[in-house]
Amino acid sequence: MKIKQRTLTDILKVAEAFYPSEIGGLLLGDEVIDNYVLIPGRYTPRSVSVKLNQLPIYVKKKGTFHSHPSSNASPSRADEAFFSKMGRYHLILAKPYNKESVKAYNNRGEETKLEIVNEE
Repeated sequence: MKIKQRTLTDILKVAEAFYPSEIGGLLLGDEVIDNYVLIPGRYTPRSVSVKLNQLPIYVKKKGTFHSHPSSNASPSRADEAFFSKMGRYHLILAKPYNKESVKAYNNRGEETKLEIVNEE
């Protein structure tokens, strides 16, 4: 999974701003994730609740991201079920919301390598 540095930095800032609530969104791009959009929903310190049938259609959707208000970036069973429905790549952003506290997963909930790409 490849993501642009600027995009990851922006997503981490959003996660920190919403703390202690979780936040979630879609990852967008072609070969490299270079944009994101927040998913409309209900954000609480314990979960992100969205209605999948109300999500906009994005042709360049690669997957999702969401934050955890703790230092645990491991997916829950609910996260893994969501991953299987929402694209190929998924990020979990854990506190303290820096690049070291981010983990990437595939659509089966298996951890995968996250490559941060500098701007060109």
